[in-house]
Amino acid sequence: MKKLLSTLAGAAIAMTGFASAATIDFAGYAAANGEQGLDEFEVLNIDGFNLVFGAVDGLPLFPHAANPYLNGEVFGKPTGLGVCSTGLTVGDQCKHASDSPIDLGEGVGFGFLEGPFDVTSFEFRDTHGNLLSSAATIAIATLSEAGVDLRIDCVGAFMAMAAMGDAFFLDIDAIGFAKINKPFYISSIDVNAVPVPAAGLLFASGIAGLGYARRKKAAA
Repeated sequence: MKKLLSTLAGAAIAMTGFASAATIDFAGYAAANGEQGLDEFEVLNIDGFNLVFGAVDGLPLFPHAANPYLNGEVFGKPTGLGVCSTGLTVGDQCKHASDSPIDLGEGVGFGFLEGPFDVTSFEFRDTHGNLLSSAATIAIATLSEAGVDLRIDCVGAFMAMAAMGDAFFLDIDAIGFAKINKPFYISSIDVNAVPVPAAGLLFASGIAGLGYARRKKAAA
């Protein structure tokens, strides 16, 4: 935890301003920089955003820890952020190439070091690189100053909520995703900057593995 707090503090010092709207393109990053796995609490700058990654373990929905994994193209189509539950090679590649989507019992999440941000849209891809069906069911957990919220719904419903500015997606410091009925990748996420002082350290005490949701569920 001391190492994590040190990392967060260092990144906070280097914070920079953001435009009102921006896209964090996981698929584009993997295409430009190659596939790579990430360790727990590793910080990576994607499209100007410092993100700290972690497996969403602890929740009954997400029982298996997994390495976040930026996957390249499949069948000539982009994919994006997935996981590698079988472990990484010395070169940070997934030990089994077919293990990269977010699959049964797996989840992935990340925190915004310069957050909070409003999440306004997503793009999800299936295992063939096609846009994930709007009828596919997934789980999303969000962390904000108000606490932790967990919802299970179809992709279409989440997209509509984000576009309409539903409170579930406002002032978000960290967010996690898990499969319910179809494996998928997070291709990109759109965010709007929240006009308050940067609060990226807010989630420092509760982001460990993004297992914060377990405490929320246990108290329910």
